Amino acid sequence: MIYPVPTDGSFTVNLESAATGKIDIQVINELGVTVYLEQNIPLTRNFSKTIDLRPVATGIYTVILRNNEGKVVRQIIIR
Repeated sequence: MIYPVPTDGSFTVNLESAATGKIDIQVINELGVTVYLEQNIPLTRNFSKTIDLRPVATGIYTVILRNNEGKVVRQIIIR
């Protein structure tokens, strides 16, 4: 779950998962350019991470969460 949507640029990623290990978070803009990348974040059962993208332009962004079991893709709107 990602909230709030739409956002002013600061949003929280919450995951409840039985998986453990590491997770990567990537945010890309509408042109496919990575505006945020954090890798090898320890994944816990109730993972929560707040990301601050307030310096980036308004628009639609894609958030990709990856671990060794697969990936989850969500979109956010920064206004």
